[in-house]
Amino acid sequence: MRTLCMILLVVAAGTAIADEMVSLRPFETPDPLAGWPNAAFSADGSRMACYLDQTIYVYEDGVFTGIGAGDPLNSQIWISADGTVVVSSSAGPNGVITPTIWREADGWAPTHLGSLPDAPPCDNSYGTGYACNEDGSVVVGLAWDDGCQAVAFAWTAETGMVDIGGVRASTISPSGTTIAGFTDNAGGGGRLPVYWTLEADGTYSEPIPIGGDEGWGECWGTSYHGDIVVGEFTDWTVPSQAFLYTEAEGIRWLGTAEDDETHSSMANFITNDGKVIGRSGTSGPWGMMYASIWRDGQGMQYLEDYIVANATELPDGFEDGFLRWTIGISADGSIALVQWMDDFWNTQYYLVEFESSVSIEGEDPIDDIVSPASLQLAQNYPNPFNPMTTIEFALPSTQSVQLAIYDLAGRQVRTLVSGETAAGEHAVVWDGRDTRGNAVPSGTYLYRLQTDSQIRLRTLTLLK
Repeated sequence: MRTLCMILLVVAAGTAIADEMVSLRPFETPDPLAGWPNAAFSADGSRMACYLDQTIYVYEDGVFTGIGAGDPLNSQIWISADGTVVVSSSAGPNGVITPTIWREADGWAPTHLGSLPDAPPCDNSYGTGYACNEDGSVVVGLAWDDGCQAVAFAWTAETGMVDIGGVRASTISPSGTTIAGFTDNAGGGGRLPVYWTLEADGTYSEPIPIGGDEGWGECWGTSYHGDIVVGEFTDWTVPSQAFLYTEAEGIRWLGTAEDDETHSSMANFITNDGKVIGRSGTSGPWGMMYASIWRDGQGMQYLEDYIVANATELPDGFEDGFLRWTIGISADGSIALVQWMDDFWNTQYYLVEFESSVSIEGEDPIDDIVSPASLQLAQNYPNPFNPMTTIEFALPSTQSVQLAIYDLAGRQVRTLVSGETAAGEHAVVWDGRDTRGNAVPSGTYLYRLQTDSQIRLRTLTLLK
């Protein structure tokens, strides 16, 4: 399957033991780093978008390609999971900063996304682009309304920029089904973590809060398919804590690297292989937060300790400093960019590569496929398509399933699967026709996978 995170293991008479080897190499840049560098990876880690000294680059195979000037006041940057679209902000023709996308298909020429209806530029800006979905067709971020108040936005080519409520949309799952960020705490003026879900009519829900309304926090990241949200929250009785949230199980607190109740932690990314990447340490004006990693069953660790324990080789001088933060990590968990710092605030940047291995105890191995741990729905391929496209999904257990196509008005176009379906991987072809066999017009459609307890949504595009 092309985008589902399926796990293939060799199962033996003994026990399978998973290990992870780590390697580091310095991240050499075309010019000395200045300002606040930022970076993001494609899903497989083969490409990186990085913001270095107010210039936006695409980095691949050791080569930097400059694609334009960024926002001098905000280094936020993102790259689509397929690596073909970069999201940030830049000055438009009138000199005002606007959320911007650069598409490889357009030769990396900038497309300025404009502003909310009737919104004036505020502080010479219409807002900031923060993230996009798998192919860059949906962009989210922060924009200014007509009263120069910050609001979360979602943008598509069909709708333009739309106010979705809340204050900032910090990220969107590659699947496009979940947006995450924060809204105002009406009582205290602080941030409250919220997320938005994709509805059957193609719009996004009202912001859905996580945690109580008497606290502070933010959602920072989502899983590839949007069913997991990570972030930080405090109700003011304890320091801010990293959390992992699902609709089925609610909040799971991830603790701190030293298991110290006086420390803080935050979760910024979650990868397909189960890493939660963030920071942990002492907060406040004199505190120090360090890059951290959380794995189920292993708890929270300082990322530096994790690397030292698993590294094939450490660069000279690496243990003379500490890892301050993880700038970005690929969705598959294979590569990250980290900032190293010593006690004199000298900095160095490293690419950290993670390579999982499986060793087998026992004899007489046989090949087997482990069912997915959760319901999964892949992006159709090809997309856009004409005249046919394939939709793949995977089930953790045998269950009743409906897979159907809808138009953006929420009208059902065609049912592709209906009834009890076995666990494992499945592929269905849609020929671009409705229930009566009539060819449907070009446009964007939703495909919706529903079981007794869960729903997954994605979009596809028919071009004739």
